[in-house]
Amino acid sequence: DWDEDIRDRSIEELSGEYDYVLVSNFDYESECDFETRLNKKAEMIKEFRGKRIGTFHNPRIRVYKLNYCPN
Repeated sequence: DWDEDIRDRSIEELSGEYDYVLVSNFDYESECDFETRLNKKAEMIKEFRGKRIGTFHNPRIRVYKLNYCPN
């Protein structure tokens, strides 16, 4: 999602199209709004952390399972 369009959509809408979402970030400590929403409505199943080697490098990767089920 190079243009980050997916971040503007609801988690419920995404769960109808995708089973998993991968999010990368260059900052280990902060979360974007999209990650905050994923943490509330999806399950983070894995996080990978690596060494930052440059400005265009995202060493933290999170894998989320979209588990939203409407009532």
